[in-house]
Formats: sequence, C-alpha cells, structure tokens
Amino acid sequence: MIKGGKLTQKEFATLSLQAKIDYLHGLEGAMKVNTILDDPKPGTLVRALPKEDIYQILHELGPEESQEILQLASPQQVRFVLDWELWEDWSISVDKTVEWLDILMADEDLAADIISRLDQELLLVFLKKTIIVGGGLGDIINSEDHQQEWDHTFDEIYYIRFINNRHSQTVLRLIDLIYRQDHPLYRSLMQGVENELLSELEETAGQFRNGRLADEGFPSPHEAAALYTRLTPEGFTPATDKVDITADADLSPFPVIPGEAASLLSRAFTAADSPALRQEFHHLINGAMVAEGVTPADNEKMRPVLERVGNYLNIALEFLCANESEGTAIIKGEHLRRLFSLGHSLLAQLQERAKKLESDNYAADRVLMGLKMKRPRFYRGLDKDMVDDYREFTGMEDLRTADRFLRGLETA
Repeated sequence: MIKGGKLTQKEFATLSLQAKIDYLHGLEGAMKVNTILDDPKPGTLVRALPKEDIYQILHELGPEESQEILQLASPQQVRFVLDWELWEDWSISVDKTVEWLDILMADEDLAADIISRLDQELLLVFLKKTIIVGGGLGDIINSEDHQQEWDHTFDEIYYIRFINNRHSQTVLRLIDLIYRQDHPLYRSLMQGVENELLSELEETAGQFRNGRLADEGFPSPHEAAALYTRLTPEGFTPATDKVDITADADLSPFPVIPGEAASLLSRAFTAADSPALRQEFHHLINGAMVAEGVTPADNEKMRPVLERVGNYLNIALEFLCANESEGTAIIKGEHLRRLFSLGHSLLAQLQERAKKLESDNYAADRVLMGLKMKRPRFYRGLDKDMVDDYREFTGMEDLRTADRFLRGLETA
C-alpha cells in the first residue's frame, strides 16, 4: 500500500500499474471509481484489475452507477461476473439474466461482444425458459404450427411465442441483436430451443461455468468442503516437496495477512514470497469462501473468511515450529490447504471436548458457547481486557488458554 494518505490525481497518474492497483485496494465505492476514471489510461487500468475487483465495484455501486467501469472491462472480466450473478444454486435465474441483459444492452457493441463469448448452452437455457419456437429450415412451418398463435418472427422461418410477457421486450431485443450481428448463431439457437432438452443444456452450462471458476481458484462446493477435513495433528509431518504452480508474475495484490505484522505467518510469508505462493494463498481464500457460501462480490463477508484463513495457517505454523526460518521452509514445502486443515483440526479437538461439558457459571458457559460454534471462537473474557464478546483464535497461545480452561472443567 502507498503510505501517506490519499494521492492527488497527478500523483496517482505517476504510479506504476501495479502500484495503482495496490492503492485502489485501499479505496471504496465512488472514490475508487472516480480515481480509475481520472487516470490517463482508465481502460488499461480497469482491464489490469483482478476479476474479483470488478465484481466488487459492480456489487457495491450497482451496475447502473458503475456503467463506465463495465464498458471498460474485458469480456473475460464481465463473464466472470456473470458466472456468479446469473446462477441460483444449480439453475440459471431468468430474472437475474434479464436484469443483466438490460444492463449490457444499454451499449449494443458491448452486449454483442459479451454475448458472442457466452456459452451457447447458457443462451439456450435462458431462451428455453422464456420462449417457445416453431417452424424451422426443414419444412418452413408445418400445418400444426400454422394453427398456433405466435408472437413474433424475424425471418418467416422460425416463429416465437413468449412464455412470460414480463420478459418479452428484453428477450426480443436479445434475439434481434443476435439476428443482426450473428445470423448463424441465431439459427443455431432457434434450432436448439426447439429441439434440445432443458435439463441436459443446464447441466452442460453448469459444468462449463464450474470449470471456469475452478480455473480462477474457486472449487466446487464439494471440493471446498474438503478444506475442513479432519487431520491428526499429533502425527502431522510437513511435506518438503511442493512443486511451484505456474503463476502470473504480476498477480496482485500480495495477500494481507490478518493479525499482527510480527506474527509467525506474516514473517514466514514475507520470507517465502513468490508469485506461486501468492496464487496458492488466493486459491485457498477462494476455496474457503465457497465453503462458507460467500461470493467475491461481498467484501464485508469476505473479511472474516480472510481473517480465519490467516489465523488457521498461523495456528498450524506455531504448532509445527517455533521460528521464522522453520516456518518459511514449511510454507515452501507444504501445501497451504493441508496447513489450513491442520489449523482447523486443532480447533476441532477443543470443540469436541467442549461439547461434552456444561457449566452454570456465566463466564464458563460463554467460553463453552464460543468453542461449540460451527467455527470455534475465543471468548474475550479470557483476555486481559475481559470483554464479554468473541473473536477468532489467532495462535497457539489462544489454544493453550482454552486448553487450560477445559482441563479445569474436566477435572472439577
């Protein structure tokens, strides 16, 4: 981060591209957007931002208020947003798709570019949920189709009837745009809507979407849940043969490790810094977000996930070693996912013991309540300030404090 407070427009313009991105991560909302748009090359800056940053801007301000950012974004950045926005669980949402089509089609060139890059299966699912198609190239339109009432035709070959008139104008604009810009795609979509099965199309579209998100480090919910696999801490031996993954040398930003800058994790990360390590850490955060049901657009919900990831890693390192050089070697040799699972497992051991205990004492009951939470939390009444509240476990000293407390109840 840039020290010394806010920069002037001129000062910001003199920064390197990476420094601009780092600085923008300290801004919020309209100030971030204004700073981007005031840059001499806003398009270059926007397209250099991580896809998650674009999503957060659109989520925070709303697509209408950040239309200029949307117009400057790359098709890949927009498609990333749509991969999150258009789906509800395993199904494509008609209402959300209509909402986003209206936003995109405010700029026809942008809409044409984005639509041409979308999976055809996604377009087919949306259209099958909103229109019925008759006719076709084989027999123009058969006698049975002739007897039906149709809402529209673009070419006297394919005939369209809307399933829900509430969406008819948006659907009509979409098909018209495709008809004018990409006639082969139009014919393929009409044939697909008439003949393909919706369930198979939606399953295929979901597979494509999940594959893209996996490439960005967002695993499936099933894979993400594996982060919380229980390990046996006492028999854990750190690996030493981790192979560096191929990573973008300009990956940004460097992960901000929660807690004190002097923590073992922070010092070990600084010593082991590499593009591959940064990417591995980002992917771990993404997996934890999926496991917690958090999207990259919700910055407020992301913060506790980031804090928990950092704390679990720090707990694991402090359990395994006592100094920075050993911690650095562990981070270089062992996968962060396993270290995260180790930190989780250490807390799960405390949680299991707490679930067997009860207390009529207010403070003791509060300690137990925190340990019994889905993600165990430390009761601040055990801190020096003795606040009646909870926080995350940050290191092995917290676990030792909780252990002493539980032993006191267990032997009472």
